[in-house]
Amino acid sequence: MITGNDLIKRGWKAGPAFGQALKRAHQVIASGGSVEAALAAAGDPPEPPKTLALRADPIPLNEAVGTPVTNEEKENLISVREHMSRLLQVPVITGAAVMPDCCPAGSDPIVVGGAIAVKNAIIPAAHSSDVCCSM
Repeated sequence: MITGNDLIKRGWKAGPAFGQALKRAHQVIASGGSVEAALAAAGDPPEPPKTLALRADPIPLNEAVGTPVTNEEKENLISVREHMSRLLQVPVITGAAVMPDCCPAGSDPIVVGGAIAVKNAIIPAAHSSDVCCSM
């Protein structure tokens, strides 16, 4: 009998391929194969996903923003720059810009009126939270 624990001992982690490997192993056992043959049929665990470290310094932010006049506008732009600065440390981001309607979106690094370009990645959360201004 082969169990998930047997695969875990061989370095497998939970994920879509785990169930398929266990199924292959069970098929070998069901057809009279040995435990060793079943483990061989399960195969080696997939390579772990590559992880990337954040950049030490953010990439430059392009701004299409006028000069803030009121204290509220000044605080808004400072907050937008802080949010985007954290975001622009993500290594797959290759460019970014903020538009005249930019404003922070709570604690999210993505800002309203902000746009990013990425390379070899999809970031599902990389969208603006709300657009409700007079632009």
